[in-house]
Amino acid sequence: MDSKIEYTRLHRYIKTLGPVYGHFLYWLESLGIQKTIPIWYGSDKYWIRLNTTDIHVLYTIFIRQDYKMNILSEPSLIIDAGAYTGFSSIYFSQKYPKAKIIAIEPMPSNFALLKKNILNYPQIKAINKALWFENTRIDMADRETGHWGYAILEEKNLKLKNIISVETITMDNIIQEFDINMIDLLKVDIEGSEKEVFQHHKTWIGSVDTIAIELHDRIKEGCSAAFIIATRSFTFDRKNAMTVFKSRKGIV
Repeated sequence: MDSKIEYTRLHRYIKTLGPVYGHFLYWLESLGIQKTIPIWYGSDKYWIRLNTTDIHVLYTIFIRQDYKMNILSEPSLIIDAGAYTGFSSIYFSQKYPKAKIIAIEPMPSNFALLKKNILNYPQIKAINKALWFENTRIDMADRETGHWGYAILEEKNLKLKNIISVETITMDNIIQEFDINMIDLLKVDIEGSEKEVFQHHKTWIGSVDTIAIELHDRIKEGCSAAFIIATRSFTFDRKNAMTVFKSRKGIV
């Protein structure tokens, strides 16, 4: 592996877990160990998988704080679409302790860890489905970029491996099932599926106040275009390295 990539990975372990513990886990990875282990971040115990993208996600959320924002009023209801192993939902729960959070994650292996990681967060409701524009089952395939890289299988990508069939859920389903009047914060990181979700926005976008999204035009063309059209009524916007924020009331 490239030495720069290795240094970056070691840096993430050290910055997230401290020099001693970080070096130790990096050393375990260097031995080729692939297992799920408990770690302690602050006073919380989380579960991560060695030699996966888990440490990168933990680092970007808690250390780099990719979802750091200032919302004018504290959210009561948050939807975390593409919740992975639960770190983003936990981050929001810690920042907004009064909020109810709906965490949506389609991949079984990620969802199993999500359930373990949120055991001490009863305000987080986990749903093992993929956010999509219709109710159906879809095939998701491994893009070979890590556990976070599963995306909906398209005709042009039929050679991709590790195909998994998952059940879908729509924004309208969520609003109806949980009797939602307003989604104060919608976080979206769904590997290109945002294109279709936001192309079919008319029935639900009026119920959303603030959005934090990672757009994946590199995976599927048209993601940004669909998002821009759907959020034309949102007045305030901001970007960081990976996330686009849009709000009706304002983000500072």
